[in-house]
Amino acid sequence: MSDESLRSSKDTLHIDGSGYSQLQNLPQLAVAIRSPDKNVHIPALKSILDIVINEPQSIDALYENDIVNVLNKYIGSEEVEDAYVLSSTILHVIGVRSKVIDSNIRAGTATESFVQIIHSSNEKQSKAGSKALCDLIEENETIRNSLLTTGFIQVVIHTLTSGSQVPSQSSSSSSSQIISDSPTFVKVGLLDVILRLVTVAEGLQPLSILIPLLEEQKKNGETELKVKARKILGQLSSEGINDSSGNEKENEKDQKIKELKDTNKKQDEQLKQKDEELMRKDEEIKRDKEELKQKDKILEKEKLEKEKLAIQIQKEREEKEKEKKKANELQLENARLKAELTKAKQLVSTVPQEQITSQPKPQQTLQPSQSDFPIAIINKDPDCYEFIYIDGYQKKINKKKNERNTISLVQVLDNGIWTLEALFQNTGGYATIGIVRDSYDIPAKADYSVRPHTNHIAAFCGGNSVLPVYYNGKGTGGNAYFQDNQILRLEFDSFKGILILFIDNVQQPVYFSGIKEKVQFVICLNDKGASCTIRSLKKLNTSTSKHLDNEKIIQW
Repeated sequence: MSDESLRSSKDTLHIDGSGYSQLQNLPQLAVAIRSPDKNVHIPALKSILDIVINEPQSIDALYENDIVNVLNKYIGSEEVEDAYVLSSTILHVIGVRSKVIDSNIRAGTATESFVQIIHSSNEKQSKAGSKALCDLIEENETIRNSLLTTGFIQVVIHTLTSGSQVPSQSSSSSSSQIISDSPTFVKVGLLDVILRLVTVAEGLQPLSILIPLLEEQKKNGETELKVKARKILGQLSSEGINDSSGNEKENEKDQKIKELKDTNKKQDEQLKQKDEELMRKDEEIKRDKEELKQKDKILEKEKLEKEKLAIQIQKEREEKEKEKKKANELQLENARLKAELTKAKQLVSTVPQEQITSQPKPQQTLQPSQSDFPIAIINKDPDCYEFIYIDGYQKKINKKKNERNTISLVQVLDNGIWTLEALFQNTGGYATIGIVRDSYDIPAKADYSVRPHTNHIAAFCGGNSVLPVYYNGKGTGGNAYFQDNQILRLEFDSFKGILILFIDNVQQPVYFSGIKEKVQFVICLNDKGASCTIRSLKKLNTSTSKHLDNEKIIQW
């Protein structure tokens, strides 16, 4: 754009009588300030400044033409001072006309110019700016509040620390930067403003951040700075304003103390809770111990009662055993007496009548042979068996039901050689003869081949059995099967502990050995109508058995 065109534009900046507005030139001016021709920048900026000042409604148009962003470029570059001044001024006017509501911010905009003047390199202008701002502080509370809250204090810190070394902000360099030093009169002017603030303003706590710098100036600053710093520090001290960093440290210390107290209190509460928990557990343990103690007492009492009961039961059992033994003895005695009576009757019947009447009756007691014992049977199935005496010694056992029942003789076999002679009839091969432990009480309806009975009964079996010998749930072959009407004889030698079967006086090779306890003879019939005649029960002086070549032993 040529100077002629700019002058032409300038001539048309103001609104004429026909209502023409300078705003129409903004697009053309926006192009001019972007032009590579630097000669047109200053005239264009001046024209824009005139528009901003004279036409408040131009603000929106400036943004629409992106003029604000271009102005930022001039502010960032200090190559052309006039361009910088004009750009800053335009932006300042835009800021002022932006209708800011916050009074402190608006006041900050007003004081910013004074701060700029104070930082002028012209000492006279700097002092004038400082005095003007101090007067404004005296008159306007909003200005005072703005200076305390909108960044002025940071400007003071920056200026007072200028000329000192600070770490470089560049991440690529570890060196330090030296901030260019501000003239002393600038620092004095700023301290005058601070001094005026501390004398007339309220809410001075934000100034506490300056105390370390003021202390430094008081010690090492130039004379005028020392005086100003001393006065400010004195005024702050009188207002109770202390070093914020010190306060922060004190506050931090107080906070730590508070945290420690809180922690200790919390720990005390936790310890108290743990103590209470331990006390509760101790109480529970005590209760448990007491309960266990009571239970032990109850158990001990029950144990004593059980022991007493066991003793009582044992006594009753012994009494029953005594009664049983006595009953067996009485039964044997009764059988013996019956046998004697029968034999006596038979003897009397054989004497001629004449001899009986002519001769006096001799005093005589009839006794059976010393080797014969009465045949008495323990019968727990009276509905299954009936017993018939034959000639006073023999006893016939008749089966009344089809049911397998095992019965034993009363006589206990011990301390001698015992023999039982028997004959089976009408059994069909289902008959058994043997022994049972005296300690085992055979119950009613007991099958000798079924557990637990077979564990205690040694049996020789009839012709229809699977095997002729049976004991402890196991059958054994080797003996002959006995049949009806054969004379069977069992011989039990308690000295040798053996049991042998004879069939028609023929010794059988399979026998039982190792019988070192008292036993009784047993009989078992299956079918109704079957019978067993026990011919004799004797005690021998000498065994009738012998060793056979094919003998086989079953261990008891």
